[in-house]
Amino acid sequence: MAWNMMARHFHLPTFQWAGTHSRNYITLLPLEKLAFLSTASNGTVEYAVNPREKDLHRLKHNIPTDLIPYFKSPIFPRLEVDTFLRNDHPIKGNTFLQESFTLGSVNRSDFWNQRRPMLVYWGEKELVSFLQPGVLNNGYDFAVAQFFCVQHENMILCGINFATDGENTQINLDRLKEGQIYYEGFETQVPVG
Repeated sequence: MAWNMMARHFHLPTFQWAGTHSRNYITLLPLEKLAFLSTASNGTVEYAVNPREKDLHRLKHNIPTDLIPYFKSPIFPRLEVDTFLRNDHPIKGNTFLQESFTLGSVNRSDFWNQRRPMLVYWGEKELVSFLQPGVLNNGYDFAVAQFFCVQHENMILCGINFATDGENTQINLDRLKEGQIYYEGFETQVPVG
């Protein structure tokens, strides 16, 4: 499952894993992180990226043979659709990939600093650019901001609202008190929403 997800979302022109990302510490994937693809493909995938010496001790992985084309000669344009949570209100991701850019979104999420509910990459591996919308409170990602989206190929319609019972900066750690936030420089609490 992991190789399938990685292969279908790998964007060869930018050397990035196309969004959306439910948890990610960095938005731009460093090239050296991809060195493991060469060893995992027994040299079939070669990106002229040398593995870092400190990573050489790690377990060797093998890319399933049927997924190698995603890393060497992907078909563009294409739309990848994934269901991440199956329930009465499923969480679904859409990723549109073409040569010049990739656009990914999830139908519902939040703006916690490790989420990428909508993400666009463009450029080439040496000079990649990205667009990552966000909502800030006092200069930090505002986790209480809720993201809702519908995507059809390269078109997106999004909306943002604010949960009065959510968390400020960290999900599950700093719940808003009485649905209010404090703005630096103001003496009073401000209601959310």
